[in-house]
Amino acid sequence: MARRNRRRYKKSKTYYTGMMVLLFFAAMYIIIYPQIQSLQQGSQTQQEEQTIVSEFSSVEDDEQSEDVTTDADENDAAAQAIAAIEEKEKEAADSEEVDEEAVDSSAEEVSESEVEETSTTQVYYKFRNNQKFQDHFKKHGGEMGFSTAEEYLDAANALINNPDALQKLEKEDNDKIYYLESTNEIAFVSQDGYLRTYFICSGRDYYDRQ
Repeated sequence: MARRNRRRYKKSKTYYTGMMVLLFFAAMYIIIYPQIQSLQQGSQTQQEEQTIVSEFSSVEDDEQSEDVTTDADENDAAAQAIAAIEEKEKEAADSEEVDEEAVDSSAEEVSESEVEETSTTQVYYKFRNNQKFQDHFKKHGGEMGFSTAEEYLDAANALINNPDALQKLEKEDNDKIYYLESTNEIAFVSQDGYLRTYFICSGRDYYDRQ
Protein backbone atom coordinates (compact mmCIF):
# COMPACT_ATOMS: atom_id res chain seq x y z
CA MET A 1 0.00 0.00 0.00
CA ALA A 2 1.10 3.34 -0.79
CA ARG A 3 1.51 5.49 2.16
CA ARG A 4 -0.55 8.45 1.96
CA ASN A 5 0.82 11.58 3.51
CA ARG A 6 -1.74 13.63 5.24
CA ARG A 7 -1.04 17.20 6.09
CA ARG A 8 -2.35 18.20 9.51
CA TYR A 9 -3.50 21.76 9.90
CA LYS A 10 -2.58 23.59 13.08
CA LYS A 11 -5.50 25.47 14.75
CA SER A 12 -4.97 29.19 15.33
CA LYS A 13 -5.01 31.06 18.64
CA THR A 14 -8.23 32.82 17.61
CA TYR A 15 -10.05 29.53 17.55
CA TYR A 16 -8.95 28.65 21.06
CA THR A 17 -9.76 32.10 22.30
CA GLY A 18 -13.28 31.93 20.85
CA MET A 19 -13.87 28.54 22.40
CA MET A 20 -12.79 29.81 25.81
CA VAL A 21 -15.07 32.83 25.57
CA LEU A 22 -17.96 30.58 24.57
CA LEU A 23 -17.28 28.25 27.50
CA PHE A 24 -17.05 31.25 29.84
CA PHE A 25 -20.46 32.59 28.79
CA ALA A 26 -21.97 29.11 29.07
CA ALA A 27 -20.68 28.79 32.64
CA MET A 28 -21.94 32.24 33.53
CA TYR A 29 -25.35 31.42 32.10
CA ILE A 30 -25.49 28.21 34.14
CA ILE A 31 -24.59 30.15 37.31
CA ILE A 32 -26.72 33.30 36.83
CA TYR A 33 -29.91 31.83 35.29
CA PRO A 34 -31.21 30.23 38.54
CA GLN A 35 -30.70 33.49 40.39
CA ILE A 36 -32.64 35.40 37.72
CA GLN A 37 -35.50 32.93 38.00
CA SER A 38 -35.55 33.25 41.80
CA LEU A 39 -35.62 37.05 41.49
CA GLN A 40 -38.51 36.89 39.03
CA GLN A 41 -40.44 34.57 41.29
CA GLY A 42 -39.78 36.87 44.26
CA SER A 43 -41.02 39.90 42.34
CA GLN A 44 -44.18 38.03 41.31
CA THR A 45 -44.77 37.00 44.91
CA GLN A 46 -44.26 40.58 46.08
CA GLN A 47 -46.72 41.86 43.46
CA GLU A 48 -49.29 39.28 44.57
CA GLU A 49 -48.80 40.32 48.21
CA GLN A 50 -49.20 43.98 47.28
CA THR A 51 -52.39 43.16 45.38
CA ILE A 52 -53.80 41.29 48.37
CA VAL A 53 -52.85 44.14 50.72
CA SER A 54 -54.44 46.74 48.43
CA GLU A 55 -57.65 44.73 48.18
CA PHE A 56 -57.74 44.33 51.95
CA SER A 57 -57.12 48.05 52.40
CA SER A 58 -59.94 48.94 50.01
CA VAL A 59 -62.28 46.70 51.98
CA GLU A 60 -61.25 48.40 55.23
CA ASP A 61 -61.67 51.84 53.65
CA ASP A 62 -65.17 50.91 52.51
CA GLU A 63 -66.05 49.76 56.00
CA GLN A 64 -64.60 52.91 57.53
CA SER A 65 -66.48 55.09 55.04
CA GLU A 66 -69.70 53.28 55.96
CA ASP A 67 -68.95 53.87 59.65
CA VAL A 68 -68.18 57.54 58.96
CA THR A 69 -71.40 57.90 56.99
CA THR A 70 -73.37 56.35 59.83
CA ASP A 71 -71.70 58.64 62.36
CA ALA A 72 -72.33 61.64 60.10
CA ASP A 73 -76.01 60.75 59.83
CA GLU A 74 -76.26 60.44 63.59
CA ASN A 75 -74.46 63.75 64.04
CA ASP A 76 -76.77 65.43 61.51
CA ALA A 77 -79.82 64.16 63.36
CA ALA A 78 -78.45 65.42 66.67
CA ALA A 79 -77.53 68.77 65.11
CA GLN A 80 -81.03 69.13 63.66
CA ALA A 81 -82.58 68.40 67.05
CA ILE A 82 -80.32 70.97 68.73
CA ALA A 83 -81.09 73.52 65.99
CA ALA A 84 -84.83 73.00 66.49
CA ILE A 85 -84.47 73.59 70.24
CA GLU A 86 -82.35 76.69 69.68
CA GLU A 87 -84.86 78.03 67.15
CA LYS A 88 -87.70 77.64 69.65
CA GLU A 89 -85.65 79.40 72.32
CA LYS A 90 -84.82 82.17 69.86
CA GLU A 91 -88.49 82.63 68.96
CA ALA A 92 -89.37 82.88 72.64
CA ALA A 93 -86.57 85.41 73.19
CA ASP A 94 -87.68 87.40 70.11
CA SER A 95 -91.23 87.54 71.39
CA GLU A 96 -89.97 88.85 74.72
CA GLU A 97 -87.82 91.42 72.92
CA VAL A 98 -90.82 92.49 70.82
CA ASP A 99 -92.84 93.01 74.00
CA GLU A 100 -90.00 95.02 75.54
CA GLU A 101 -89.62 97.05 72.34
CA ALA A 102 -93.36 97.74 72.33
CA VAL A 103 -93.15 98.97 75.93
CA ASP A 104 -90.07 101.04 75.12
CA SER A 105 -91.67 102.49 72.00
CA SER A 106 -94.81 103.43 73.91
CA ALA A 107 -92.65 105.04 76.58
CA GLU A 108 -90.70 106.88 73.89
CA GLU A 109 -93.95 108.05 72.29
CA VAL A 110 -95.11 109.39 75.64
CA SER A 111 -91.79 111.13 76.23
CA GLU A 112 -91.80 112.54 72.69
CA SER A 113 -95.32 113.85 73.14
CA GLU A 114 -94.21 115.50 76.38
CA VAL A 115 -91.26 117.04 74.57
CA GLU A 116 -93.53 118.26 71.79
CA GLU A 117 -95.87 119.81 74.31
CA THR A 118 -92.93 121.47 76.02
CA SER A 119 -91.49 122.64 72.73
CA THR A 120 -94.82 124.04 71.61
CA THR A 121 -95.27 125.96 74.86
CA GLN A 122 -91.63 127.06 75.14
CA VAL A 123 -90.66 129.17 72.14
CA TYR A 124 -87.86 131.66 71.60
CA TYR A 125 -88.33 134.47 69.10
CA LYS A 126 -85.73 136.83 67.68
CA PHE A 127 -85.90 140.10 65.79
CA ARG A 128 -85.82 139.95 62.01
CA ASN A 129 -82.28 141.32 61.90
CA ASN A 130 -79.66 142.64 64.30
CA GLN A 131 -80.30 146.27 63.37
CA LYS A 132 -83.96 146.11 64.44
CA PHE A 133 -82.89 144.23 67.57
CA GLN A 134 -80.42 146.94 68.60
CA ASP A 135 -82.83 149.77 67.73
CA HIS A 136 -85.64 148.38 69.93
CA PHE A 137 -83.24 147.66 72.76
CA LYS A 138 -81.97 151.26 72.71
CA LYS A 139 -85.52 152.56 72.56
CA HIS A 140 -87.11 150.40 75.28
CA GLY A 141 -84.41 148.36 77.04
CA GLY A 142 -82.95 151.15 79.18
CA GLU A 143 -86.30 152.39 80.47
CA MET A 144 -87.28 148.80 81.32
CA GLY A 145 -84.12 148.34 83.39
CA PHE A 146 -82.13 145.96 81.15
CA SER A 147 -78.37 146.49 80.90
CA THR A 148 -77.81 144.25 77.84
CA ALA A 149 -79.68 143.44 74.67
CA GLU A 150 -79.67 139.73 75.56
CA GLU A 151 -81.51 140.45 78.83
CA TYR A 152 -84.08 142.47 76.89
CA LEU A 153 -84.62 139.59 74.40
CA ASP A 154 -84.88 136.98 77.16
CA ALA A 155 -87.49 139.03 78.99
CA ALA A 156 -89.56 139.38 75.81
CA ASN A 157 -89.57 135.59 75.35
CA ALA A 158 -90.37 135.08 79.02
CA LEU A 159 -93.49 137.20 78.52
CA ILE A 160 -94.47 135.26 75.39
CA ASN A 161 -94.11 131.91 77.24
CA ASN A 162 -95.85 133.16 80.40
CA PRO A 163 -99.17 131.26 80.81
CA ASP A 164 -100.70 134.27 82.58
CA ALA A 165 -100.15 136.54 79.58
CA LEU A 166 -103.18 137.49 77.50
CA GLN A 167 -103.01 136.71 73.79
CA LYS A 168 -104.84 137.95 70.73
CA LEU A 169 -104.32 138.86 67.06
CA GLU A 170 -103.68 142.43 66.06
CA LYS A 171 -106.60 143.98 64.17
CA GLU A 172 -104.51 145.48 61.35
CA ASP A 173 -102.23 142.62 60.24
CA ASN A 174 -103.12 139.61 62.46
CA ASP A 175 -99.77 139.68 64.26
CA LYS A 176 -99.79 138.02 67.69
CA ILE A 177 -99.93 140.23 70.78
CA TYR A 178 -98.87 139.09 74.27
CA TYR A 179 -99.80 141.25 77.28
CA LEU A 180 -99.23 140.78 81.03
CA GLU A 181 -101.65 142.95 82.98
CA SER A 182 -99.73 142.86 86.26
CA THR A 183 -96.64 144.51 84.71
CA ASN A 184 -98.15 146.08 81.53
CA GLU A 185 -95.49 144.30 79.43
CA ILE A 186 -96.53 143.86 75.82
CA ALA A 187 -94.86 142.09 72.88
CA PHE A 188 -95.74 141.85 69.20
CA VAL A 189 -94.78 138.79 67.07
CA SER A 190 -95.16 138.83 63.28
CA GLN A 191 -97.03 136.15 61.38
CA ASP A 192 -93.78 134.74 59.98
CA GLY A 193 -92.30 134.25 63.47
CA TYR A 194 -90.20 137.35 64.26
CA LEU A 195 -90.33 139.55 67.34
CA ARG A 196 -91.49 143.02 66.27
CA THR A 197 -91.22 144.92 69.57
CA TYR A 198 -91.37 144.60 73.35
CA PHE A 199 -92.04 147.42 75.82
CA ILE A 200 -94.13 148.66 78.76
CA CYS A 201 -97.49 149.95 77.53
CA SER A 202 -99.88 152.38 79.19
CA GLY A 203 -102.27 149.66 80.41
CA ARG A 204 -105.07 147.25 79.54
CA ASP A 205 -106.81 149.85 77.35
CA TYR A 206 -103.80 149.99 75.05
CA TYR A 207 -103.89 146.21 74.66
CA ASP A 208 -107.61 146.21 73.97
CA ARG A 209 -107.26 148.88 71.23
CA GLN A 210 -104.74 146.84 69.25
